[in-house]
Amino acid sequence: VGMMDVKDGILNDMSVSNGLIQANMGVVAYFLSKIFPIFMRRNKG
Repeated sequence: VGMMDVKDGILNDMSVSNGLIQANMGVVAYFLSKIFPIFMRRNKG
């Protein structure tokens, strides 16, 4: 008990937040790939 436990908790939180960030980036990239062609068509037309 002590600093090692705190360190492990922080590392776990960091890996979880990294996973969430990567998941969010995937969602954003997916939406952009869906929406971007529509914007391109509108700008051309």
